[in-house]
Amino acid sequence: MGKVARERTKYHLPAVDPTQPIDIGEEPEDADGKNEVDGLTRGQRRRRERRDRFLKKLDFASYVQNMQQQSTLKKTKKPLGDLSSLTTSLSDLNAEFEKAKQEKQKKLQPKGLSQKRKQHILLREVQQFQSVLSHPVFQSNPFGAIREHLNNTLQATSAPSTIRKAKR
Repeated sequence: MGKVARERTKYHLPAVDPTQPIDIGEEPEDADGKNEVDGLTRGQRRRRERRDRFLKKLDFASYVQNMQQQSTLKKTKKPLGDLSSLTTSLSDLNAEFEKAKQEKQKKLQPKGLSQKRKQHILLREVQQFQSVLSHPVFQSNPFGAIREHLNNTLQATSAPSTIRKAKR
């Protein structure tokens, strides 16, 4: 007795051709030929598919046109592009810098004295003036006393500056 010829057992489906579109299968249809999912007949689905393919071609054509326009714009533009926006931003930054500089100078300027502080300073000046007027040297020779005072203050202010220069 010889071998019994048996048919080969297939464990899986054949490989799919990558160049061909994948056919998943059609949706189930009712007895009247309409699709359960979207309510379209087979003819309506085919027309929709054809329309979709046509619209894809149009989209691609418009995409190609846009790319060509962009490439021509790139060719017509200067190699460095438009620098006007850079100049405007630099001028804006310069204006902001000047504003900040002016505000800083305003902050560094001495603020106005309060009324109480002004009265205190005025009181001290009046007391100082009264003490000068009552001083015996000023009473005997007022111009000589003023000259002596100025000489002393000028020497006192010039002496520390020479000492500082010598230390350096």
